[in-house]
Amino acid sequence: LYTREDVRRLVLIRRLSNAGVPIGEVAKASLAELERISENTISEQRAADAVKKRPESIHLVIIGNSLATLGAPAAAGERELDVVLRCADVRSAEEELSGRPVDIVVLECPTVHDGTDRLVADAMSTLGARGAIVVYGFGARAALNTLRRGGVVTMRSPLDSSELRRAALGLMEELSAAPRPPEEATGTVAGDVPPPRFTQDMVARIVGSSPSIKCECPHHLAQIVMGLRAFEQYCAECESSSPEDAELHRYLKGVTGRSRAAFEEALARLAEAEGIYLRD
Repeated sequence: LYTREDVRRLVLIRRLSNAGVPIGEVAKASLAELERISENTISEQRAADAVKKRPESIHLVIIGNSLATLGAPAAAGERELDVVLRCADVRSAEEELSGRPVDIVVLECPTVHDGTDRLVADAMSTLGARGAIVVYGFGARAALNTLRRGGVVTMRSPLDSSELRRAALGLMEELSAAPRPPEEATGTVAGDVPPPRFTQDMVARIVGSSPSIKCECPHHLAQIVMGLRAFEQYCAECESSSPEDAELHRYLKGVTGRSRAAFEEALARLAEAEGIYLRD
């Protein structure tokens, strides 16, 4: 009853209808027109599927004047690296970002020393970056280890664009695999935690004092502050075997630091009430 062309035409009408093309647009079309519409529809679907499957770009901010560009476009299946901004310093980048998302901040640091970890943490916090890469010229081993324990990638300059690209892709893969801390625990970088308010000698002075009130609260508070300071330092120095461990210890250090600051405030009020002199 039906010719081969009839069957082909019906197959194409069903295929296009299943693809979302209104039946009224194809019911009366000729076989040649149906072939053309089918080819166009398949091409559009393939393009749409390719966009859906394409991984999201990684957004970077590069701080430094002499860092390499990221060079060639991404290979097939590889995430694109989108350099959102290049700036000479963090404050300028903050002003120019205008709320654009940042995944990784790449910082050029001629030297790495004690305190560089705080500068990196401040840059991440200011720009809202999840990770950091430090490209350095010279650095103290202890300072470099502190950065690495905190999950920061360190790379010796000079380096070419392919090395920087691989480092950014590798770091983003680690960040994507690592569990994020609870929502209330975000923002636990070093820059958010107040520095210690009292020296060890000042706290020891309270421990050795004779309280006038009928309790040991000054002694207990002083011991809590000393314990928190010790644990805060332990978290900063603790060796981490993986990015997950590094993130966890960074989180613990932040929580402990804020707890220590709260107890120091309580200790200051108690010392004032007791007439304990807290000055070096």
